[in-house]
Amino acid sequence: MLMHLQRKMIPLLAVFIFAICFVLPTPRAHAQVQMQYFFIGGSDPYLIAGADIPVIYSDDRAIGTKIESFEMLYSTDNINWHNVLELKSQSISAQFRLPIDPSITSVSIRVMIHYVPILGSDTYLERTEGPFKVMQPGETSDFQASANDDGSVTLTWNDNSNMESSYIIKRDGPDGTKYFNVQNTTGDFGPVATVDKATNKNKNTLYAYTVTPVIDQYALPDNVIPGVETVFIWNKAPRDGLVIVDKVNPVVQIPVLVGKNKVITKVPVIDLKPAVDVKIPDKLGPISKGGTQGSTQGDAGQPNTEALLEEAVKGSSDWAKADLKLAIAASLTTPSVLGNYQQPITREQFAGIAVKLYEALSSKPAAAAAPNPFTDTVNVDVLKAFQLGIVTGVSATSFSPDASISRQELCVMLMRAVKAAKPAATLNISSTSGLADSDLIAPWALDAVRFAINHAIMNGVGGGRIDPLGSTTREQAILLVKRTFDAYK
Repeated sequence: MLMHLQRKMIPLLAVFIFAICFVLPTPRAHAQVQMQYFFIGGSDPYLIAGADIPVIYSDDRAIGTKIESFEMLYSTDNINWHNVLELKSQSISAQFRLPIDPSITSVSIRVMIHYVPILGSDTYLERTEGPFKVMQPGETSDFQASANDDGSVTLTWNDNSNMESSYIIKRDGPDGTKYFNVQNTTGDFGPVATVDKATNKNKNTLYAYTVTPVIDQYALPDNVIPGVETVFIWNKAPRDGLVIVDKVNPVVQIPVLVGKNKVITKVPVIDLKPAVDVKIPDKLGPISKGGTQGSTQGDAGQPNTEALLEEAVKGSSDWAKADLKLAIAASLTTPSVLGNYQQPITREQFAGIAVKLYEALSSKPAAAAAPNPFTDTVNVDVLKAFQLGIVTGVSATSFSPDASISRQELCVMLMRAVKAAKPAATLNISSTSGLADSDLIAPWALDAVRFAINHAIMNGVGGGRIDPLGSTTREQAILLVKRTFDAYK
């Protein structure tokens, strides 16, 4: 009897399964997923680069359908698409960031989601939204100062923000701390220049200038608030018997890169006015005076030259302080290498001080390469160094600006800078003996390492080794530039 019932149940079960799979309506899990809504950003009519940008969306996927992949891309031209930064996605929300890059002021956003159901075919959903206005809070770059024959000081920098209301210039010197306001820069990118005429006209004086954008019309998260840059400069007082010459005038026909390939050679000069009724950013508080009354401070207890230099080398190793001060006073540094002195110097940072070395030795301003051959940097110092033949890319289109630089690579760049500045100079590249690790020196770097050793620019690291593959800290790199300058000035 039981066997008979089982025989009857088998055909019935087969019919039931057939009806479920092929006759009855298909369950929702088989259908293509549809997007119901997709919102990017908050209530503001813009996105802020570098900040977390929220995404909220809804779809009609069935229970059990999972998201296999979630991708977001951005494009400035709807042709070339790039991955957004720091994408984090959950079931019905996500967040991402856009690059802080002055060339990105409007973007379209594309989302691509791969759904996998329990039963049925996968869904590949794609949706594009935009364009969205992008606000850029970039900090200044290529901040430079040059001394004019009338005693004034010209300041130039690249404006990489379209959010600032103005710029605040802080000047520290023997007459104390002064604040100036540079207005009429809102919404613009590119080179800015201003002239400080309120300098000492009777005596050559060392000043420290700091520039920062004032962004007070937008709420910025802490991680994207622009930093500050500081440069040191001796002015040339026309009535001083001793003239310390800053040999470079960065305003005269120096191309400044804007965006990826656009170059401007005429820099607008904006009036520098005392800061009145302007909130001074907290990060621009008075400089630490250092020293004691009558030693490192000048009249009325204000910081003198030694106090300014002592502040500039704060955090450096004791053995490096004296030469670091001399390098700063000789305009052989850039803002990017001042501070964090024990950090390894990057290719981009060393390119900057190599250009300073060239300009100091040649008494000529360096010009930037145009168009920009690199896709991973728009740094003006890199383009100047490339134009001079001091640096090359790691490929035809890449420079790797944040990569560290080996000691043998650094020697090569120093020798190239000397060759570019003084083509007729004698370079001693005769063989050196006694190096325990000479077999580690690459053939293409051998002459440059010999040059650095023979001219007492680079010393060994102990044990008779030169450590050609080792990295170099910022303070070590600055001192190598100074020694090269001393050898050929």
